[in-house]
Amino acid sequence: MKNEKEEPIIAACTLSDTDEDTSECDIMGDHDLIDNEIYNVYYSKNIYNVSEDIVETPIGEFKYIDTNLLDELYYEIVYFDFKNGNIRLNTSNVVKKGEKIMGRVGPAYDNVAECFIFNIVCQGNGNHMVNCVVNKNDPEKVLYEGDYKIYSLEGYSLNPEQVYNKINYQKHMKRFKIITCIIIIVVIILVAAIYFIKIRAEGNYRFIRIKENSYMSDNYLFR
Repeated sequence: MKNEKEEPIIAACTLSDTDEDTSECDIMGDHDLIDNEIYNVYYSKNIYNVSEDIVETPIGEFKYIDTNLLDELYYEIVYFDFKNGNIRLNTSNVVKKGEKIMGRVGPAYDNVAECFIFNIVCQGNGNHMVNCVVNKNDPEKVLYEGDYKIYSLEGYSLNPEQVYNKINYQKHMKRFKIITCIIIIVVIILVAAIYFIKIRAEGNYRFIRIKENSYMSDNYLFR
């Protein structure tokens, strides 16, 4: 993968055993890839120095996804101000108040040296919105004069569409539960009302029977 700032990221690729149109690649070395970023794959004509004689036309692409596959947690960026160290995110789940999520931000290019990458701490507010602070006071870090991006958020993947879908689904389920509870309460009230009306009607009927029987007995005594 070409990189204008640093040496290219080298990947060793072999043809897939199941699909002849795809290849399986292993990225060589330890690199901080940007979450949800699409990378173009190139090849070099120089077998001795792959950073030279790189053919300009990419031979393929892939998207890097850093996510918690079991929980399917996603986030979207609402506000990003690296200069003042403030970031605001929407998450697909409700983050408990005070709960912390760790992440990393760095320059908006690939294969970045560790000294340019900063840690961020995001704190939950009991809803889908989390506020993050960039730790810019680390003496071992060097500021880069350019654009920054979120590299990773612990356990989450950058996917605004999934965030939107999950929040809407949760709202729909909440409305459904509320409507279901209201229907159940109304049904209970109606059943209770019908039961009491029936009990009252039967009570009145017995009272009338008793009155009629008493009247007939009185008449009988006067004969």
